[in-house]
Amino acid sequence: MDDDTDFQSVLGDLRAELDALDLRLVVLLKERADVIRRVIRQKTEHGLGPVDLKREREMLRRIKDQAATVGLEPQIATGTESRHRGVHRT
Repeated sequence: MDDDTDFQSVLGDLRAELDALDLRLVVLLKERADVIRRVIRQKTEHGLGPVDLKREREMLRRIKDQAATVGLEPQIATGTESRHRGVHRT
């Protein structure tokens, strides 16, 4: 097997791993969106607005702390990295 064939094989395997991870992320995001809809419904039924800035700040802080704990850049975990620099292409 030559270097280019080996490279293409490894690259293909890595891209397949990314595709599998992307699917898992999409499923988790769907679950999260479902819970958010339930939260909004509860808040609406009790006369509250959908946005709670204090809760949002607490959530972002918690996510950044969790990211740092596992060795992930906090900006990536909170999505601020992709908003500012764009999504990396593979």
